[in-house]
Amino acid sequence: MDDINIQDCGGQTFDSVAVIASHRSGVQVCITEVNPKIVFVSCTNHSLNLAAVHAASVTFFGTLNHLFSFFSASTHQWDILIEITSANNKWARETRWNSQADAVKVIHTKFTEIVAVLEWLIKDEENATMRSDAGLILQAMLSFSFLSFLGLWRDILPEINDTQMYLQTKGLELQQCAIKLSALKTLLLVSRDKTVHDTLAYSSEICSDMGISTERQICKKKRMNYEESINATFRDDAELREMLSVIERLIEEITTRFKRLHDVTKKYTFLTPFNLLDKKCNCDVDAFNEIIEKAFWVKG
Repeated sequence: MDDINIQDCGGQTFDSVAVIASHRSGVQVCITEVNPKIVFVSCTNHSLNLAAVHAASVTFFGTLNHLFSFFSASTHQWDILIEITSANNKWARETRWNSQADAVKVIHTKFTEIVAVLEWLIKDEENATMRSDAGLILQAMLSFSFLSFLGLWRDILPEINDTQMYLQTKGLELQQCAIKLSALKTLLLVSRDKTVHDTLAYSSEICSDMGISTERQICKKKRMNYEESINATFRDDAELREMLSVIERLIEEITTRFKRLHDVTKKYTFLTPFNLLDKKCNCDVDAFNEIIEKAFWVKG
């Protein structure tokens, strides 16, 4: 490795790729066999991307990507989308959540207009493939589940995007990154229940206004009024559990992926410029010599 003595290394940063991060055969394993005390810290921005990817609701973003692919399939269809949304978005990047945030915002704002265009394209008698694709996308969008996750990600993605933009700021200290990530996690924890309940209210209102069925399954038998009420309660509870599960998974991913970052930050806070330049800070650097030696010294 460029004539670098691994035993002299105190740490390494990486972008979370499997060839490095793998706990069985990754570069981490090879290096720690030589120097077991070396510290690995993954790229915070890339790790946050992956945290959102693993927590994302696959069906919702699958529909989102199909919608993008459909309209970008031809110049004519793309021009129609741009005309009704007044936005030229680079959607559907799997790990580019700023693009996904823009796409969700556009669909949330222009939902009825996009639905109207799809309904119009379904009537195109010259292109059977386009009619079929538009029909499938429309069916997926006109559902209680899609609208629920549209409302959920409308609230969550801007916060993730804001954190990612901050993490790309030049000159950030490790401690500043840790604080920002902790703030995102706290926000998700504190606003979790309110976000989900507001989302259910939003999706229920849209379904009511547009005459969209809120049934989770087709049932042929005739139901009494109280049975319909029970089914509606079941529907809300099921969607609530699914959305809470997504948020909890995101919180879990943030906690797991950035544990090492927080550990390193806590251990070496005394070395940050803020503390070193603060006259009131009791930072006896000499007192930490022994700690540092124990942390990194590896006998040859």
